[in-house]
Formats: sequence, C-alpha cells, structure tokens
Amino acid sequence: MIKVPLAALALAALLSACVTPQDVRASPEDTWTWQLNQDYRRMARCLTDSLNNAPVHSWFYQAPRPITSFEWRSNRIVLKSIDPQGVEQVRIELTGIAGYDTRVVASAKNLEALGGGAPMIYVRAYVDNCARA
Repeated sequence: MIKVPLAALALAALLSACVTPQDVRASPEDTWTWQLNQDYRRMARCLTDSLNNAPVHSWFYQAPRPITSFEWRSNRIVLKSIDPQGVEQVRIELTGIAGYDTRVVASAKNLEALGGGAPMIYVRAYVDNCARA
C-alpha cells in the first residue's frame, strides 16, 4: 500500500477545487499531427474504443476521459472529450486524404500550470497503438 501524506492530499484537493472552467479554457494546448496508412473510419473506431474503455477519472489528474462527441462529415471524423463543466479538453480530427491514408490532428489542454497533467501523453499512446493495429 502506498502511503501519501495527508498534507499532500489536502493540497491536491485544494488545487483542484480552485480551478475554474475558465482556467481550463485558457490553458495552452498541446497539438500533434500524424499521417498514417490506415482507413480514417477504422482509426476513429479504434481511438474511440480505446479512450472509452480506459479507466475514467479526470484529465486534470492525467487519466483518460471518454469521447463524448463523435461528428462525422464526409471524409472527416471529429472526436471530442468534453468535461462535466462543458470544456473541450481533447479534440482529435481524422481526415481521409487518399485511399487508406489518414491525417490525424490531436489537440489537448495542457493542465500542468494548474497543477494537473498533460493528457496528450495518453492521446499519443492511443494513436500510436491504433496505428499499429
């Protein structure tokens, strides 16, 4: 069992209680781009399944959040993870560019300045994992 000092838990609770949706919206974004030899529809399904089957906590604590919005437009799919306060924290756009080539552009809020995490670490891992599938 890992023992965490009570003061550290109190500080974490205090920091997360002080963060407002406006703070999260104003946080900088990390953006990554990939070009993959995959069908964009298959890639979108893989990413959605991966993120939605991951343990659900909060982006603030670096744990994956589920995809809450799935928009399909001709050859483009946009996946979004919107937190309970209505703030878009992760956006993944998949575009079919030719045959089975897909361009993926992912943006995620970097919450390190607010005492939280950087969810792009998880998004990158899931994109890399789905690209190998």
